[in-house]
Amino acid sequence: MKVYEKVLAACVDAYRNKYPIIFIKTEELELVRAIASSNALVVTMKRTDDEEVNYLPVENQKVFLKYKEGNAQFANLYIEKKLSPDDALPSLKVMHINGKIDAYKEREILEFLDRYTYSEDDNSIVRSSLILMYGNPVYLTNEMSQYCSIIDVPLPETDEIADAVTSKMYEHCGANFDSSIIKDLSYKLRGFTTVQIDKIIDNILSYPEKDGHSAIYDKQIIDMIIRERKKQILKKDAILELKTTDSGLKIGGMDSFIKWFDELSVSIKEAGLLYNDTGTFPPKGVLMCGVPGCGKSMAAKAVATKLNIPLLQMEIGKIMGSLVGESEKNMDKALKLAEAMSPCVLWIDELDKAFSNAGSNKSDGDSGVFKRMFGELLTWMQENTKPCFIFATANDITGMPKEFFRSGRFDALFAVYMPTRNECVEILYNQMLMHSSRVKQTNGKEIFDYECYDNALLCRVVDSLATEPNCKFVTGADLEKIVNIALRNIWTTVGVNNLITRRIWENALTKAINSTSVYGEGIENLDSIAMCYLKLLRKNFQSVSSDRGIVFSNEDYFVEYGNDGSVSNAGFRRNDAQTNGLSDYDTKLYNVLFERVNRLAKRYEVNNQFGLLG
Repeated sequence: MKVYEKVLAACVDAYRNKYPIIFIKTEELELVRAIASSNALVVTMKRTDDEEVNYLPVENQKVFLKYKEGNAQFANLYIEKKLSPDDALPSLKVMHINGKIDAYKEREILEFLDRYTYSEDDNSIVRSSLILMYGNPVYLTNEMSQYCSIIDVPLPETDEIADAVTSKMYEHCGANFDSSIIKDLSYKLRGFTTVQIDKIIDNILSYPEKDGHSAIYDKQIIDMIIRERKKQILKKDAILELKTTDSGLKIGGMDSFIKWFDELSVSIKEAGLLYNDTGTFPPKGVLMCGVPGCGKSMAAKAVATKLNIPLLQMEIGKIMGSLVGESEKNMDKALKLAEAMSPCVLWIDELDKAFSNAGSNKSDGDSGVFKRMFGELLTWMQENTKPCFIFATANDITGMPKEFFRSGRFDALFAVYMPTRNECVEILYNQMLMHSSRVKQTNGKEIFDYECYDNALLCRVVDSLATEPNCKFVTGADLEKIVNIALRNIWTTVGVNNLITRRIWENALTKAINSTSVYGEGIENLDSIAMCYLKLLRKNFQSVSSDRGIVFSNEDYFVEYGNDGSVSNAGFRRNDAQTNGLSDYDTKLYNVLFERVNRLAKRYEVNNQFGLLG
């Protein structure tokens, strides 16, 4: 059954069940006009002289629709009404609702409902009439909602899309076209509405021919047209943000994650072939948690860049609305937008801030709203079959609902810890390459002498961070800041007309380190980092890195209980075999965190025992 037939059948069912208002959740006037013109709802009637039979259907006559330009984005449709009671006929009124209902329109609706509920004769004129609404039902008042049937508009299935593509091809090319393109194009058009699909196909078929061939046979043109259509959809709704990606982006210290993702990337990019050949749906996504400033956001951008698909950022603040039910409606709209944009990466940033209260027992106020939004997101994650790869990030998993960590929600749970010495060197190296690439694109010249990239130099710079008595342990964001400060200092002092030499660069980095604060210093921050390690290890998150500097392991963790069953002690046993051979920087970082983790572990286990943790 096609989308139009499904929606029309739902409307007819609601009309027969005597709903005076039917609300179709769509902004597409073409669909609403087709349903209003179908003569399947309010059948056009005429009066008879027979007192027992007051009305008879008018044969072969469509409902008379008068087109009137409205002051909104969409026009209004309405039935021509007779003023004389003797000529009165059942009426169909079509209204577009996409904002607060004005007083005039509200009075008109309420007057109709008053007459409708007053009449007890189901065959009367008023109870045979109907108000057909479309747009956003969140703006309905409580009184209107009681008498309203809300109709969802499903997205077309692949078979219906294929029929639409085939029909358009016959119109444009006759029978002389390659049918093999139907299957590929039908999959790419999944997630669009029927109206959007018609417009996209028209755009493709009207695109200028290249070497005598229609654009319908050019994969690059098709992808470009579909991509531009998706961008327009996002601009219109402004719920999801399309983020720019950098083809030259490199991330350091995440070799395990990169290896894992490389194995999945083909099944995401070729989701259509995967399904056709195996009946298997593409991967759902990944949850990456850990220390702030260690590259989670950069990893999301790197994933989208590697796949060469759109990166959509979902910010819960933009989804939250002021009206009752508006936030849930916006969440539903955002997820449908993601489906329409597929294949895409849906980046849900700072998941912990958005849903940390969704796991609580409270159901009032914002907590209740977040619970409903959370439930909607979970259901979509479980049921979605389109190639929308979820990249969710969080800094603190405390309070996050346990449902997020259950099997089937994400394909993997990755932890981002403090970078080791080797990873710090890699991050510094990548930062230098990035700045060098930017300058080359701007004025075509190199800024660093090749000796600036020397591994021994960069290792000395990182080792200097761990100099007693003021040890500094850095995140990726700290290293990015240090490079920026060093380059600014060089530009303002000696200039960059000539290549930056090894000596100048090492001195500039050292000066930048001494003049700035970093995340891995100070008691509060170090305790926060230690607690982050503890939580993620206890939740069995796997590290994004394979570097042996990450020496904490669940195998070394212990929990001891007293005679009464309460936690008496907890922590990590020191594993000297794993720490042998580490750099001075890594050894000092391990010792600092080992002491803090073991000091915090008992409190963590006690809170966990009494259900005080998420």
